[in-house]
Amino acid sequence: MQKDQIHTLTETELANFPLEDFFDRYEQGLRSLLATFQQETKVCVERLEDLRSNVVKVLHHIEPVSVENFSPDTLEHPDLRYIFLNVVGRLIGVSKR
Repeated sequence: MQKDQIHTLTETELANFPLEDFFDRYEQGLRSLLATFQQETKVCVERLEDLRSNVVKVLHHIEPVSVENFSPDTLEHPDLRYIFLNVVGRLIGVSKR
């Protein structure tokens, strides 16, 4: 039964409505939706970790002395952010020439 059809049920039909089955299906739908969101979150976290690793590799290549102690886990460190922004700024400046 479609959810819009519930509004058209008579009192007798409402009294005989299989609530337990309705809520079981509703719960299954919610669990499925939650599982989908959890899987999407896992994929996004993995992509973010890969991106952070790649950023650190690029920074190691460009500024090896300055970032040798940094890892993808420390990408939020203010010094690394400063280095990253400077490197990006230089790359943009170079590409504008």
